[in-house]
This record gives sequence, structure tokens and C-alpha cells, in this order.
Amino acid sequence: MRMKYLSQSSATPAAIVLCLCLFGPAASASVSYDLWNTTLDALPALDAMDSTLGIPAETGVVGNFDISKMAGKDGFVFRFKSYIKIETAGTYTFYTSSDDGSMLYVGDWATGGAMTKVVDNNGLHGTQQKVGRIDLSVGYHGVIVTMFEKDGSEFLSASYKGPGIPTQIVIPASVLFIPGVSTVSPSDKAINIPVTSQIEWAAPANYIPTGYDVYISNDANLPMSSKVLSAQKVTSYDPPGNLLLNKTYYWRVDAFDPNSGGNPILRTGPVWSFTTQPETLIMTTQPKGVFVNGGETATFTVTALSPKPISYAWYKVGTPDTVVGTDSPTLTVPNISATNEGEYYCKATDSAGSIDSNRASLTIKKLVGRWPFDGNLNDVVGTNHGTAVGSPDVTAEGKVGSNAVKTSEGNYLYVPWTPTPSLSISFWVLPETNAGNDYIIGCGDPVGAENFFARMTNITTGYDVAFNNGGVRFAYLTYPVAWNHEVFTYDQTTLTATWYINDVLVGTVSQLTLNQPVDSLIYVGNRKNGQRRFTGKIDELKLYNYPLNAFEVKKIYSQDTGTPLCVQSVPNDLNGDCRVDLADFALLASNWLKCNLVPESTCP
Repeated sequence: MRMKYLSQSSATPAAIVLCLCLFGPAASASVSYDLWNTTLDALPALDAMDSTLGIPAETGVVGNFDISKMAGKDGFVFRFKSYIKIETAGTYTFYTSSDDGSMLYVGDWATGGAMTKVVDNNGLHGTQQKVGRIDLSVGYHGVIVTMFEKDGSEFLSASYKGPGIPTQIVIPASVLFIPGVSTVSPSDKAINIPVTSQIEWAAPANYIPTGYDVYISNDANLPMSSKVLSAQKVTSYDPPGNLLLNKTYYWRVDAFDPNSGGNPILRTGPVWSFTTQPETLIMTTQPKGVFVNGGETATFTVTALSPKPISYAWYKVGTPDTVVGTDSPTLTVPNISATNEGEYYCKATDSAGSIDSNRASLTIKKLVGRWPFDGNLNDVVGTNHGTAVGSPDVTAEGKVGSNAVKTSEGNYLYVPWTPTPSLSISFWVLPETNAGNDYIIGCGDPVGAENFFARMTNITTGYDVAFNNGGVRFAYLTYPVAWNHEVFTYDQTTLTATWYINDVLVGTVSQLTLNQPVDSLIYVGNRKNGQRRFTGKIDELKLYNYPLNAFEVKKIYSQDTGTPLCVQSVPNDLNGDCRVDLADFALLASNWLKCNLVPESTCP
């Protein structure tokens, strides 16, 4: 019995990846449809269509989201299903134009996955266009378009734009597919596949092909001689003997469609490929840094491949490095204390040699500095007391505790800290006047350029958080001129930064490498050169040596404000206060007026 292996993608460092791979027929049948003859004033929710409308009057396949077969008719509802091939990852904008209403959803419908409503163009109306946005990865993504016509004229068009598609175009049939097989392993272009692997596939939910033809070969043309299964009702193939080392294999699965009135149609799939492991020892999964509380357990894992037996040894970096574990690709460190902090790596060895993994850090979560500004600039968890420049007012009325520090022209402060690879900064801020580009928090490198900063761009355009002297920044956000709680984090192990305002996540930046070195001073109410003064109050500044998660941010906000701690999100709670009330309705109305879409992030 061969092991089952979900392959490692060349673009993804994880050891196990499941790739969604959809196969389809020629462009002449790229979309399936259900048609109901009924009169509506609005479309039902997607998951309620069958229970609301009953059994469709007609089903079939067409070349696109096409309603021409009902031209000149009234009282009908369409549900179109297809998969769209995305060549370049990024943000895609989808549009529907319709008379009457239409909706567009994206998600893995063939496998029973969740569907995201992207375009809401529902209701009775003449031809009008609505728009929505969604981030999509490379690969195949399910698309469902629903549409109804009550009376009068009828029209439907679905279009999109995105990376490589700079202007809006009608979604072409060439990128649309009806699924015959929904998941495959190894995924397309996967690398370092063990030679003991088998190939596997699965049909979409509620879809049972009568059999499969399977081809596999080192020849990309897949000649007839490469057919290894013919009309077999199985979902895996185990090549006899081992696959060859360091070889690229090409394969295809064709599905016999069972829904063709007793005359099955063979749906030909595209050709996929994978490359087997090399002939030498390699490390395919690296250990990741971990953040734990004292007394907890930390775990590091690697994956190594070799055609020969492998042994393992784990080391903690020191003078000299010390062995802390052997004979396993996993290291477990129980009951963490300060003596366990540091960097770890694994040495994998076979008869031909050894290879070291990357180093991974073990960090005990700590609050490394807290400045409540209650009448002074003292750090209450350590000795990193603040130093005044000019005369910042530490007697101003505060948000948390008794006081806050008020900074202004020539009156600000700085606090010392020991820079950490990962970090979180939490503070409350209340602007009073504005000159533009006013730095609330700023930390530079030793020569002055900011490694990270938070600022009030102006009271109209709101806050801004940036890294690497503004080279990487979050979008400007407008917030009320009132006390606002800001948290931004950086995770060096995943190269990810996040930004929260009033315990709500408002932005994420990935693949961010923070410039080094980082200065050992953080400026409050100005930047290092003293030329970007902030006029307003800052309260309860906290520094952490790890990236806070969403729950930890909520907990801080709850403690500081005395509001309930919302462990789980509440549906329609737009302001994140754990309840649905008039404040949420006001946000809904405000966002709706911007572009008739909610949330505001979906506006074009």
C-alpha cells in the first residue's frame, strides 16, 4: 500500500497542500444552468433557491452566462454554474449588468465549499450594472450567477477585470469550465514529490462519473500508450514500482459525464504535471518560529526527502550549539521557561551527507514596555522610562487611567526599547489640531529613516501606518475625531503586518521584510528629526515582543473600555461591540450611500 501524499507546491512552503483543479469540456459547453419558470420580485438567497423554487423546469449547458433562449419571455429565473481559470493572483473586480436582478458568487461550489457574494444587483430594475471585488489565487474558482426576469425587457451580462486584464471585459468562455473532477493530487507543477506517491482525484459533490480514463507519462504529449486506466470507476492510481527520481510527469484524468440522458460524454481534462524528488537529500519544509506563553509546549517540524534512510538531530543555537533532540523530524519542547528561548535548527543526514534547516526562534510572549502616562513618562513593567523633548504635558485628561500625555510643537518624547524581530504596538490617540503628516509613533534606523510609523495625515483623511519609511503602507483610514485605539503588529516568522483600530482588523500586508537595523528609540508625538509634530493626546502605550492576534487585541480594548469581550463575531455587528443596534445601522447607511455596496471595501 503506497502512502497518500498531498503535494508541496513550488510556491508554497507548507508540507501538505490540496489543490483545486477543475476540468472542463470545450468552450461550447462551459456553463451549466438551471431554469425555473416563475415570477419573482427579488432573487432568494443562494442556499435557499432549491427550497424556494423547487425542481428546475429545465437544466442544461451553454457556452456562457447566456439567457438568449428566453428572449422576449417573462417570468423566469436562471442559476448558472461554472469555474473560472485565474492565471495571476490578485484582486479581481466582477460586474453584472441585468434586467431584472442578478447576483454573482465566487467559491468552491463543486466541493460544497462556502460561496462569497461578490456582486449584489438584486431587485426589480431596468438594465443596470453593479460591481464587487474579491482576492483570488492562481487556479480554478467556482462562479455562480443567478438572475431573474419579471416582465418587460430582459438582459444579463457578466464581466470582470484584474491583473493582466486592466479593463472590464465580458468573461470569455475560454476561461470557463464545467467540472468533471474537482480535486487532484499531486497539484499542478508540484515539486519534490516522493517516488512512492500515487496519483488521486475526486469528483465534485453530488456528481458521480460513470468512470475515468487516466493518462500518465514523462511525455507531455500523453500518447495513447500512456493510458493506464480506461473507463474505471476508481479515484486513484498506484504506478507499479516507484516513480523515477528527479523526473517530470504529465497526467490527465478524463471523466465520463453521467448526466447526459444515458449517453455519457467524456469530459477531457487539461494536462497537469509534477516533478519527483531529486537524487540528493533535500529539506522541503522548514521549521517556523513560535510564540508561546511560559509553561506551554513548543513544537518545531521539518520535512526531508532522500532516496536513502534519513536520521535527524535538533540543535539549540549557542556557544557551542547543543543537541536537544534526535531521531525525529519533530522537536517538542515542553514547559517553556526563559532558558528555552532562542533559535533552533535541525540537521538531517543520510549516507551521502547532511543538510541543516533554517533557524527558527522560540519566543516567550511578553509585554516588554508599558507607559500609562499617568502624570509621568515612566515604564511600569521595566526601566525604559521616557525622556521628554521640550515639555510634553503629562497632566492631560486620559482615556485609560487618570492622565495622558499631550504632545505639540516642540513638545514630545522618546522611549528606549530593545528591538525584537516581531512586535506589537498598542496605544490610544486623540488628535486636537492638524498640520498634516503628524507622527504619533515613529521608530527609525540609526540614521533616521523610519522603519515603522503611525501618523495622522490630517483630520479629514485620517490615520496611516507604514513600514520601511513609507515604502510599505496600509491605506489611509478616516476615523472620528475622538479617542481611537490603534494596534499594529509585525510577525517576522510569516512576514505579515496587521493593523487594528478599535479592535477591528482594518488591514493586512504580506511578504513584508522589515528594514534592519531598527533604532533602540521609539518617538512619541513626533519623528526622530523633530519635524513632524503631533498635536493631541496619546495614552496607554504598550510594546510586545510578538504579534498580537485578533482575540488579544479585543481583550485589550475590552479591558481599556469596560465593554464586553466579544469572543465570537455577531452577525451584522458592523462596529464590533458585540451587539447589533442603531450604531450598526448608521454604519450600514453610511457605507451604502458611498456606492450602494456593503462593506465599503467593495466599492470601486
